Amino acid sequence: MTLAEGAAATTVPAPDPSSATSLTYFAKDARPVLNRAFHAWRRQATQSGRPINEARQAAAFVLHDAFERRRKNREETLEAMDDLSAGWAAQARALAAERAGDHPRRLIAVQIPQLEKHPHADDEYDSLTVWEAGVVAVYQIAVDWNHGAAALHVPHGIAEVLLTDTDGLRSEDLSRDTEAWAAPVSSLVARWQPTPHPGGTAD
Repeated sequence: MTLAEGAAATTVPAPDPSSATSLTYFAKDARPVLNRAFHAWRRQATQSGRPINEARQAAAFVLHDAFERRRKNREETLEAMDDLSAGWAAQARALAAERAGDHPRRLIAVQIPQLEKHPHADDEYDSLTVWEAGVVAVYQIAVDWNHGAAALHVPHGIAEVLLTDTDGLRSEDLSRDTEAWAAPVSSLVARWQPTPHPGGTAD
């Protein structure tokens, strides 16, 4: 469920301002600190491809930075943030389970980007997040590396993120097209007419 929970984390609502009362040590800065911690948690949860509980570390780092060298109330405030992070993770797990139960899997076509060149170095890097790369690796049912295209059979929640909230993968929903389920990936490529990857070979 790790990837599905990461997808669900995109829809976990921002914490209510009243949650900032658990960070009273920061006084008037409690709400901005809480917001920074939440966005750090959500970024880690949605991009890392790691178990959702590990995202609490990103929120904790925000507090460590806010405390700087001060030690007063540090442990109590970190425990409060850990409780908040656990609540956010629980919401993501519940949303993922709800979507898995209410919706069938969907067929999504994606175009995988080529490696990017570093502007200040000779090496290349993958522009996909770990979560995006994980989704392609786990849910692919057909791939044409020559054109960088893949057909993915994914849970509904992951499909929604691919279609609306990811910059790294160009995506298209094929679930409404009953013919696509029997079509080879080459027909998906023909539909897009993407640029072939240099040196690639079709599978």
